[in-house]
Amino acid sequence: RPHPACVGGGGEPLSALVPGSHAFVKVLHEPFLRVSPAASDFCRAGGHPQLANEAPVLYAGEVEVDAEGVLLRWNNLSGTYKGEDEKCYQTGLPLDRFWALHAGPRDPKDTDAARYLSSHGVLLRRALLLSDADFEQVRRQWDGCVRALCRDDQFASATHERLIAASDERCDAVGRYGYLSLVSEAGNAMASADADGEAGGGGG
Repeated sequence: RPHPACVGGGGEPLSALVPGSHAFVKVLHEPFLRVSPAASDFCRAGGHPQLANEAPVLYAGEVEVDAEGVLLRWNNLSGTYKGEDEKCYQTGLPLDRFWALHAGPRDPKDTDAARYLSSHGVLLRRALLLSDADFEQVRRQWDGCVRALCRDDQFASATHERLIAASDERCDAVGRYGYLSLVSEAGNAMASADADGEAGGGGG
């Protein structure tokens, strides 16, 4: 379905746009995005200053839609405005369709080619490889695995209940007291030890 948060400057929904990539800006105190009616290739849409009347904006980039007005993907690419990755939530657009402008070379530790898109000399990095719908499906499948295990194994069932109760307790403690768990401290210590081991050649 067309994304309800994304409308043009005149209030028209995404379904009113022609297929392709459109420049958008998010202006302070406006509950919508200003979207250019002109369509381009992904990473080629322009006209951000005109959309914003050359005023400051909260965020800017491109939205790409199909023939039915469905949001396919979006980015923070603009020649005028520089939208920081951590501020992308201000658009109200889904993170699983966000392609962030990637400065510098591709991360050599990231071997998944689907995470990167090179277009017109611009390197973009996909925020999430798994869509919200796919994530929910995997979560339901995992829940089924856990239920089956707990049904057949009493110890697993009891351990699972203890873990859920302990997690709820810690979430409540963080909210009430800013509680720092010893588990997180131990995890940080282990990560630091691993890093020291790699820096020292691993040992053995």
